[in-house]
Amino acid sequence: MCFKFLKKGFSQKIDGPEFGSQDKGITPGGPMDAFSMNTGNLLLEQDRWTRALEFISPPELLILNDAFIVLTGAPYERIVIRNNDKTLALYLNGTVQLTQSEPIILLKHRQTIGGYPRIFNVIYADVDLLGQYSPLQSIKFSEVSITKALNIKEKKNNILKNTI
Repeated sequence: MCFKFLKKGFSQKIDGPEFGSQDKGITPGGPMDAFSMNTGNLLLEQDRWTRALEFISPPELLILNDAFIVLTGAPYERIVIRNNDKTLALYLNGTVQLTQSEPIILLKHRQTIGGYPRIFNVIYADVDLLGQYSPLQSIKFSEVSITKALNIKEKKNNILKNTI
């Protein structure tokens, strides 16, 4: 499991529905909002019925290891996700925020709360490269899938292991 509940909220882990036993009085189960579950799983390039967390009132989660999280469904005023360092893990190294004048990229000395809208994140494997750019230097970004981002991270880690 990649997370631990700090406050449970009103939530449960759900799988896809299982049909075929209604004649015995067993409901098929599944998510209340199948569209949101399917959308989130497809965004993560998972099978649309991969287990998910469905909630009515949001829990407070501690993220135990690297994870991709997609929040779908109804909007909530406040959702708290903490990482192992107990910092508003949603502001990660490489988060790109859109200010009134220009985009900015958050690095190691970023704020921990609030700020401008986040428009995307630089993939983990490329965050260190950002430190090699000068302020106001132009950078070109390309969209990559989560799978490709993970593959690039793995290749970079393998290169590092082989050079040490």
